[in-house]
Amino acid sequence: MAKLLLCLLLPIRSIAHNGAHSGELSPTSFNTEPHVWIGLFTILALYLFGINKKNGSKLTKTFFWTGWSSLFLALLTAIDLYSEKMASIHMLQHTLILMVAAPCLAIAGLDYHIMVSTSFLNKTLIKKLYVKTVKLLRKQRALTAFGLYAATLYIWHVPKFYNAALSDGHLHDLQHILFFATAYLFWRVVFNPYGAKLLPTVATAYLFVSMIHAMILGALMGLSQGVWYQPYIESSKLLGINPLRDQQTAGLIMWMPAGITFILSSLWSVKRILGYSSRLIK
Repeated sequence: MAKLLLCLLLPIRSIAHNGAHSGELSPTSFNTEPHVWIGLFTILALYLFGINKKNGSKLTKTFFWTGWSSLFLALLTAIDLYSEKMASIHMLQHTLILMVAAPCLAIAGLDYHIMVSTSFLNKTLIKKLYVKTVKLLRKQRALTAFGLYAATLYIWHVPKFYNAALSDGHLHDLQHILFFATAYLFWRVVFNPYGAKLLPTVATAYLFVSMIHAMILGALMGLSQGVWYQPYIESSKLLGINPLRDQQTAGLIMWMPAGITFILSSLWSVKRILGYSSRLIK
């Protein structure tokens, strides 16, 4: 099912596409790329059809709407347009994708409900691909998810690759796809609502280590005395913003607000531990 999500998100044209974001920027502007709208609303339609067939709970639907709305904000609103001009807005966009949309959609069982909505398909090549993907997800291991997520996060923040993504729309598409896909898999092993998930003690350690390495990256960016990403030097100056301070703000966003998701998730895991302990005592 991860492959299905990637196929739906693949055409998305992100923040650095020449022509797509031409014209004067405004806080009320929207990304007019049709591929983004088609991709997100296809996901919306498939999920709603699938969850209605299974009579999903209100809480599950609430998490879905929160996650989907976060993707909408990140990719279709002025956040997307301004993110090519300011590192801080770009980091806000990534935070919405990685720390809000991905965990909420994992809790909502996005892949499961899309699978349900496409169950009418016969045993075609596509159906076989779906089945193989589901089996792969069931065999997924936390260490693999952790490694993929951490590697993707760090590699794309290397200046060489980040600058390349800012100047090439297709690379930027790939960056966002990999961010969402690996983050979804990362959160899925913690919150999987329709299958096995990590034991609460393991989940707590898993989340804690992930929070630390993400905060380290944010701290390195925020405390740096030089601008990492060259395209932002000129674009931020044109907006009357100090590029170094803008980058420091971006690091702070990665360091603090993004950490809230890890903290809340860890508290949920601790609650599970206490619940298991109380049942054992009884």
